Amino acid sequence: MCCKYAVVIFTICFSISHNAFSDTWVDEDGEAVVVIEYPLVKIISTSSYYYFDRVFDSIRNGKEARLCIGGDDTDDIASDCLLGTPKVEFQSKGNARVIVYETVYSKFMLQAVERYLVDGERIKVTIDDFDLFASYTLHKDHTLTEKAQLILREE
Repeated sequence: MCCKYAVVIFTICFSISHNAFSDTWVDEDGEAVVVIEYPLVKIISTSSYYYFDRVFDSIRNGKEARLCIGGDDTDDIASDCLLGTPKVEFQSKGNARVIVYETVYSKFMLQAVERYLVDGERIKVTIDDFDLFASYTLHKDHTLTEKAQLILREE
């Protein structure tokens, strides 16, 4: 019984304000989130986004990918790239696609990025397959759309 209440409380907190869980950041479109839990960075997409879908498929087919993080002052790939091994997975009955990027060398960088986000800075995260890239602009005031909330609640 207590676990059921914990799930309900988590869902309410997550849908009202991601600040309760400072490692989860919402993209400006409200349909994707980036989760930073060292040594993992997860990009979770709840909608069809051509560039994300292409990079996702490339990783699924064994192609290398690069994760970059930086300020949101460019229309190109973010400035600081991490080395790591990307993997893909499905969540929420297949309605959410996830790129999981594991990096063991960048703990300080990820902590700095989180500090910037907590302080109200806008951060850009890109994932690319050295051909196309998907871009996400994160800020602490961005919120999920109702549709994205419903998808992420699915078990």
